[in-house]
Amino acid sequence: MLYSMEQANMAKKSYEEHEGFEYDCVIRIRTDVCFAESAGIDISSLDLSKMNVYELGAHREYGFGDQLAISSSKNMDKYSSVFTNVNHLVESGCVMNPECLVGFNTIRHHGIDVVSHPRGRGTDWQFVLYRDRGML
Repeated sequence: MLYSMEQANMAKKSYEEHEGFEYDCVIRIRTDVCFAESAGIDISSLDLSKMNVYELGAHREYGFGDQLAISSSKNMDKYSSVFTNVNHLVESGCVMNPECLVGFNTIRHHGIDVVSHPRGRGTDWQFVLYRDRGML
């Protein structure tokens, strides 16, 4: 997961460099995420200078859900660098699971502010994993 996340981001960076622009907004999403009819995500209302995630504090105070993240291209470059940084993160005391590695890398290693969004119904972000799709 960590390697493929970093490689996908490198493809994004390569395309940006080749075309001479930078994306304003980048959405990183796992392939097993299913959305409701309306995802409930108003991208225009998000502060893209911060990492927008759900479930901040998963497992540890620095962990967050690894299923969906939205931010600027530069922030996503840092967020996606977990594979390269994994040894340093673990040596620095990070717990070894995806939520903690992604969160530790984003918050502590790169110093990116994080905004946690609720997941559920109504105005919340509305998505589930494919295995839980009957819950939408």
